[in-house]
Amino acid sequence: MKIKKEFIVPILVLFIPILTLFQLSNPVISLLLLLMICIIPGLAILELFHFSFHSLTIRFFYAILFSMLFLMTIFTCYSVIAHALSIVEPLSPFPVKIICLIFILPAVGFLMRRIGENGQNALKPFNWVIFLPRLMATALPAISLVCVLRLNSYSDETSTIVFII
Repeated sequence: MKIKKEFIVPILVLFIPILTLFQLSNPVISLLLLLMICIIPGLAILELFHFSFHSLTIRFFYAILFSMLFLMTIFTCYSVIAHALSIVEPLSPFPVKIICLIFILPAVGFLMRRIGENGQNALKPFNWVIFLPRLMATALPAISLVCVLRLNSYSDETSTIVFII
């Protein structure tokens, strides 16, 4: 059986969150999951309400904002319900993974259905010349945040030294 190339990305996108249920400590999978959690719910909200933007970068910016708003709302409701039910550790890794899966997988399915209906390539209007400098401008503060967290939490100065160099 031959798999078409347009099915590879949805299979990977659906397979990566399921890997979280296993006890894997892979930083690449963790980074991909973080990106998925920060972007996919917002993209689904933008598609659901038919928002349109002139730039793909602005679209991803608003997707991140809507994802954060959505996740903050969901986890606030979950925390209140967990407190009412007297759950001792409501934000332990397993319930958080399950909650993220509950919202990521339907959002991915919705986005894949919408892309299939439109018949468009999602990356066709994408401009790498604009995206790469903006990615670097976004990545530098994020990497420095990770370095500071490792320095403060684990007293590990290796990542900070590598970042400074």
